[in-house]
Amino acid sequence: MSTTRPPFGVIVKPENDTSSSSVDSDYLSLPGSLYDCPAPGFYPAEGNCHEFYVCQEVLPGKLLADTVYRCPRRYLFDERTRRCQREHRVSCNRFNTDSSVQGKVGADSGDVLVVIERFIDDFFSTPLTYYETRRHFGYSKK
Repeated sequence: MSTTRPPFGVIVKPENDTSSSSVDSDYLSLPGSLYDCPAPGFYPAEGNCHEFYVCQEVLPGKLLADTVYRCPRRYLFDERTRRCQREHRVSCNRFNTDSSVQGKVGADSGDVLVVIERFIDDFFSTPLTYYETRRHFGYSKK
């Protein structure tokens, strides 16, 4: 059975697949992850539209979101495109558009990293899977 990988780490099985789950279960979110990652990708933080998590495959099949990220000023995290977009392009349906994430380890201790506006494209182009990251930085698949 093959799977297709649409953008932003969402894994969808083919339409003719009769299994009950539409999400690939080959991934496990590691203990200590700030977000329960279903697959590599960018995911919105609860309660606001500025912050998000990056779920990265740090070992084959093992995902970790160890940091809360914040979009630059005048940007919001767009759930549809799964990246920071100018505020006027985003329809925010979260509780508060300018609060920090509450109830998460990283946010409680003030560990929120802000994406710098001029590096947005590079940031959201970063490889998120284990083997893509190794290839990107010049390591072999071994």
